[in-house]
Amino acid sequence: MKTPLFFYLTELLFPRLCVVCGDKLIEQEQLICLHCLHHIPRTNFHRNPDNPVAQLFYGRVQIEFATAFYAFSKGSPYQKLLHNLKYKGMKELGEEVGKQFGIDLLQSPEFSSVDLICPVPLHPQKEKKRGYNQSWWIASGIAKQMNKELLIALENNNTVSVDFATKIGHIRIMKCTRNLDEIPEGDHQGINTVKLNGPDICCVYDWLVADWRAFRWDSVLNWKIVK
Repeated sequence: MKTPLFFYLTELLFPRLCVVCGDKLIEQEQLICLHCLHHIPRTNFHRNPDNPVAQLFYGRVQIEFATAFYAFSKGSPYQKLLHNLKYKGMKELGEEVGKQFGIDLLQSPEFSSVDLICPVPLHPQKEKKRGYNQSWWIASGIAKQMNKELLIALENNNTVSVDFATKIGHIRIMKCTRNLDEIPEGDHQGINTVKLNGPDICCVYDWLVADWRAFRWDSVLNWKIVK
């Protein structure tokens, strides 16, 4: 397939540059050049179950495995990846980084066997201000590369039915949303009063009880879009 002339004209006037080194990207490269991708300071923690990230959770919460894609170093050119993703609106960069992470995770029997990829929820008010949740884009890239399901409904402001298990083993079904535009205005303040808010907890508006509730991401058994 021949590359359209329009592409070359656009590249001439508005060349695409690598977000890490600033060099011009070739046709097959996306956001990050191949040289910078090859030299990302990967941790390779996915190869070692007893890695420093996993140790952070010891004695705090029960997990199976934990890892990190690359080591952050202040002043490193790769600091631009996070800066552009979080503060410059380059949400697609998160998906590209997620795809590279997914390549590594597929090499691990522990991570390659997961069924579902869940992005860490962002406070709806902060997400509305920023315009997106960077964790969703990273998770999207991981899911695409690993060919896994992505629990996107709540992060995508839809109403869903979530089946989850309580601490004592009871199964609960919740029809819920995180879309402030759909929630009665008088109930918006509930999002700040749920005490169980945290990176492993998802706060949602439960339509059945017309109030705010929360569930743990790792308690989800099933979900489906209902609206």
